[in-house]
Amino acid sequence: METPKLTKQAILEGTRLRVAIKVKEYGAEVVIRPLTDGELTRIFSVVGAIPLKADGMPDVDGMDVSKNFEALRMAASMGMEEPKLTLEEVGSMKFGVPEYIGMKVLELSGVSGEEAPQKKKKIEEFAKSPEGFELAALCLDCGYKLAEHPRDLTRDQILFLTASVAYRMQQVEAAKLADDGITRIVVEED
Repeated sequence: METPKLTKQAILEGTRLRVAIKVKEYGAEVVIRPLTDGELTRIFSVVGAIPLKADGMPDVDGMDVSKNFEALRMAASMGMEEPKLTLEEVGSMKFGVPEYIGMKVLELSGVSGEEAPQKKKKIEEFAKSPEGFELAALCLDCGYKLAEHPRDLTRDQILFLTASVAYRMQQVEAAKLADDGITRIVVEED
């Protein structure tokens, strides 16, 4: 199955995105949203130093188990919109449910899961597309804000902005070399 293309609307939607997930232990659905960068920072502060994988993504498998459970309960509490539950209420759910919901919230936030590296690549490709270039111009040149405060940005929005800046820097460097009469051949591997 082909993965759908990332759109400007998906980037702009940020934490307004809502996804229903089925919780089989309760035979019902809950509605979750992605976390902001500020919320993720609070969760990661509970965990402490986070080991990273080679691709730069957090290695959740290398974390302390008890802190991991606490962080996942926090993620579930912060990211669950329907029903909205406190951290204490999330802790009284059936065994394994808070952790399941927390992992889904983190995946939706772009932090973990099998698709995280592919998601990062999709965002980088989007930043190079005409639609991504337009959104980057609005954000970087015209002052359009994806969120009121930087701590409210989602992981996808941060990845998009950094990919856009990196792409611009590549374009400026290529233009500078072209002005000097230098032809540059770039080979990229997937």
